[in-house]
Amino acid sequence: MKKYLDDLSSDDWKTLSEAYAHDAQSFFSQEKAFDYDAQQRTVDLLKNMEIPEKGVPFEQVRTLITQDVLPGSIHQHARGYLAFPDKGSFASAQYASILADAINQNVIADDKSAPTGTYLETALIHWMRKLVGYIAETTPYPASALELGGAFVTGGVLANSIGLLGARQARFPETKTKGMA
Repeated sequence: MKKYLDDLSSDDWKTLSEAYAHDAQSFFSQEKAFDYDAQQRTVDLLKNMEIPEKGVPFEQVRTLITQDVLPGSIHQHARGYLAFPDKGSFASAQYASILADAINQNVIADDKSAPTGTYLETALIHWMRKLVGYIAETTPYPASALELGGAFVTGGVLANSIGLLGARQARFPETKTKGMA
């Protein structure tokens, strides 16, 4: 299989999609959230693994991932697992995650890298603002990201950090230009 996406033939794409479908189905069929023995085997394997001197074929990497890494992973889709569900087990969320990796190179940069991704994110933020009762501007596309009034973040730590910054800015607006001292 070729390295670069724009070099892939339709057969290469078919191979990739079949591999993903098989591996994902196998992973998502697990009902237990944790397998501590598999986790320890994964840790032991990775601790002793040396960096390859040259590239490794796709099938070899796939085998490593499916046989050694995935079994030791947390199965966040398992029923009853509520700790840190990134996207859960909804098929639509999995599909969106695949597409996000392909198109979400750097949203909030509509003039340089991801204009349609930026506009989609902007529209979704406006929808979310309306759902929770916040004001949503009549024009869905502000002049800058600072005027957007929201952001999607990747997890709790970032969400809490942004929340703290927003609270600080609301309570002490001068800190943005003058600092805290």
